[in-house]
Amino acid sequence: MRRILLPVGEFGILILGLVLSSWLGAGLGGGVAELMPHLGDGGMLSLFSCGFALGLYSTVWAFVVRRRTTRPWKIDYAADLWELERAERQQHPTRARFKRIAKRVLIGVPTLIAALVFFAFPVMTHLRHPSSHYLRHYRVPVPWTMAVTPIPGVLPPATPYLVLASRGSRFWNPSQISAQIVFGSIDPNADFQLSQRLADRLRAGAREQLRRDFQLGGVAFTCWQYRNPRRHFAREWWNIDCQTPAEVRQWNLYVQFFGREEVIPAFYRMIAGLTPVP
Repeated sequence: MRRILLPVGEFGILILGLVLSSWLGAGLGGGVAELMPHLGDGGMLSLFSCGFALGLYSTVWAFVVRRRTTRPWKIDYAADLWELERAERQQHPTRARFKRIAKRVLIGVPTLIAALVFFAFPVMTHLRHPSSHYLRHYRVPVPWTMAVTPIPGVLPPATPYLVLASRGSRFWNPSQISAQIVFGSIDPNADFQLSQRLADRLRAGAREQLRRDFQLGGVAFTCWQYRNPRRHFAREWWNIDCQTPAEVRQWNLYVQFFGREEVIPAFYRMIAGLTPVP
């Protein structure tokens, strides 16, 4: 029981210390600010930092003292455990070997999975969503260096997919995302004219409009590249809207790009690699 209570107690010291540090910082900053309002927000923030640092220092001190107090018992426990394991290896070598293998597997497999997700996150998303490379009538050549995920709320076969490009492997950090790309198709009986009017309205008044035309197995595919003048964030990012003509219903396709300029060549290579499938 003590073997379980010791780690729980050490963890409790850290959690309680963080809570008390925040409480001490908030109390010191707020209390002094009420007595001396002329300090302003900067002074209150400095007092909060001082109070939090004091509480954090006290937490570390208490944790170190706790570790030193329990160290002799941990050393004796580790020695007793080693003696028991040695005796088991001598009396039951086969069972001891299987226990060592099972322990290594239980530790190594989760570690390997976490490492694969961390260092090869885009590849894992492709394996998780293998149908992301196929829309209703097109195969999409999404690079394995880009992450892909379905957009919820739309039923197949018209499920759109979101493709994310990142600077490096930190896809979980929004500041590292360099592009967002949406591939999809809509119901053949939908109002295609309305869709095109909405796209034209977004481009109205845009700066640096560029047009590129592609052929997808005999189907025209037009891309408009522009900067949205009404956007108040990420002004240096580009918009690219691509779609098939309104009269193309069964083989319709739309692609929306929003990202940095350095990703645009890779995006157009994806567009050029689109392949019609029956």
